[in-house]
Amino acid sequence: MDLKALGQNLRKCRKEQKLSQEKLAEAVGLSANYIGLIERGEKQPALDTLVNILNALDASADAILAGDLKYIRTRKKSAIEREFKNSVHENVAKIYAVIHEIEKI
Repeated sequence: MDLKALGQNLRKCRKEQKLSQEKLAEAVGLSANYIGLIERGEKQPALDTLVNILNALDASADAILAGDLKYIRTRKKSAIEREFKNSVHENVAKIYAVIHEIEKI
C-alpha cells in the first residue's frame, strides 16, 4: 500500500470537508498528531481506524485507495459496458477514450 498516496488522499478529502486535523481527530477519537502522521504517510492506520476516518469524512474506501485498487477500473468498465451494451461499438470506443483522458487529469 502506498502510504504517502493514502495520506494525501485523506488530507485532500479532509480539506474538502473543511475539517482541521483536530476536528477529524476528535470525531474518530485519535490525536491530531496521529492524523498528521497518517496524512504524511508516516503511519499506516489499522483497518478499523481507517474505516472510522472514512466514516467521519463520509468518504468511500475506493476514493481514498484509488491508487492501490485495480478493481475500480474493472468496475467502471463493467458499469459502462452494461449501460451501453446496445450502443454501436464505435460509440463505446469513443466513450472509453474520453474516460481514459479524464483519468489522466
